[in-house]
Amino acid sequence: MSHLHLGEKPRSRVEGLRRIAAYMLERRDFRGLAIAYDHFLTEARATLNSAARAADLADWQRLALDFEVGLEDVDRDLSADARRLAAELYAAISMLERNPADQIGSRPTARKVLEALAALGGVNCSLSNVRQHSGLGQTHLSNILKPLTAHGFITADADPADARGRRLSLTSLGRAALVREEAPERPKAFQDHIHVGGQKHVGFRRPLNASSIPTSGRYTCSIRPAPRSLASQG
Repeated sequence: MSHLHLGEKPRSRVEGLRRIAAYMLERRDFRGLAIAYDHFLTEARATLNSAARAADLADWQRLALDFEVGLEDVDRDLSADARRLAAELYAAISMLERNPADQIGSRPTARKVLEALAALGGVNCSLSNVRQHSGLGQTHLSNILKPLTAHGFITADADPADARGRRLSLTSLGRAALVREEAPERPKAFQDHIHVGGQKHVGFRRPLNASSIPTSGRYTCSIRPAPRSLASQG
């Protein structure tokens, strides 16, 4: 951990904890370092279980790696614990990056969850009911809930009737994803160069029709997307 001047105001909670840990390590105050790690562990776990963005999780993951190195010669068990947490954070970051906000709503497993929530009323739905209505296994459901929550399609609150469960609700963004109709894709304009009898003929069609190519004379044909300004005229 690099030393940071304690007089400077930290820009974030992560940076504040990093400064404290660096200070404790520099002073070889290992008890204070262990206490700092305990605070870090509590907040990092809370962030991991919340609707955090990948960038936020990355800050905590870097700090976990710092703790792994800083604790290596002090407490090997805590160092190993920090390494495991860093791996969990990395897995969560990778999962969010594989499921970007502009695509997650159309993923089959995500739609099953959103449709199940809508069928159940969309408010305060238990995990067991969502799992039953979506037809997803526990692992698949757990994997898709985090990006849906992180991107704001659903909310997940503690279940007062089950300490290990959560209550799920659709947000306005989640409802919009269910009713959104994708606009039909407009066909692209193509520019075809046809060489007949040594002369090049240029035309624009949408799309190029093989029947339009002359059946006599020597010719070659190459197709490429038309320039945007010309394509808009087709």
